[in-house]
Amino acid sequence: MEYGIRPFPGRCCPEFDCFYGSWDKKHCRGCGRECTSCTLYNMEINRHKEVETFKETMKNLYFKAKNTIIEKGHLKEIEFYKNIPKIEDLDKIFFFREYVWVVINSGMKNQVAEKIFKAFWNNNKTYNFDAINHPNKNMAIKKVYNRLGFYFDHLLQSKNKLKFLKNLPHIGDITKYHLAKNLGLNFAKPDRHLVRIANLFGYNNVQDFCEIISELSHDKIGVVDLVFWRYANLTKNYLEIFEREAGVSRTENNKRIKKGV
Repeated sequence: MEYGIRPFPGRCCPEFDCFYGSWDKKHCRGCGRECTSCTLYNMEINRHKEVETFKETMKNLYFKAKNTIIEKGHLKEIEFYKNIPKIEDLDKIFFFREYVWVVINSGMKNQVAEKIFKAFWNNNKTYNFDAINHPNKNMAIKKVYNRLGFYFDHLLQSKNKLKFLKNLPHIGDITKYHLAKNLGLNFAKPDRHLVRIANLFGYNNVQDFCEIISELSHDKIGVVDLVFWRYANLTKNYLEIFEREAGVSRTENNKRIKKGV
């Protein structure tokens, strides 16, 4: 809609055009009646202003969270997601490394997973499979390693890469997003922190929320995902902080989400 052009044609008074004839853009100058067209027009303008203001608030909170995690030493993580090449430019070692990380990390605290991953990933040529005690994870990683060229080639050829990732050993409905994000695809992982933050801002879908922030900030979706996730892990009362600074209510937004509004 182009604001400044009345979207609701018609007159509330036969002698005056309601848009140009109203002294307050609400009542007709001729008959004094409330002009429905002008009222709706102003409601639309006000709604637009509120949406733009709220988007600006979300963007500012995102950059504040980003600066916080940078100050706490996580710039390298941001740079990693920022600089992931296009998937056709990746190699099979990159793919295998990120696959192994996602499998090890699934259902496990990040700090514990990091220790196991470091013990496994000696270098690009030899791997310590004994470092992975979880039998199913160990078996899955060995399976992909033994047919790494096959899996990597099929990933590159796949038209639906998210579906392909879901079919990899030990990759599920949530971890497929984690792996996709780590391979540079434009997906956010709907983990519990991201879901809570998205809901707080009135979104019932993490992907939609991260796409909006990505558009506002010009950061990749993977960077947006990382910033909010890392901030949540570093800040115990992150929801209270966002709620207070954004002036939003978790209770009201949750009600609206449940109603599908």
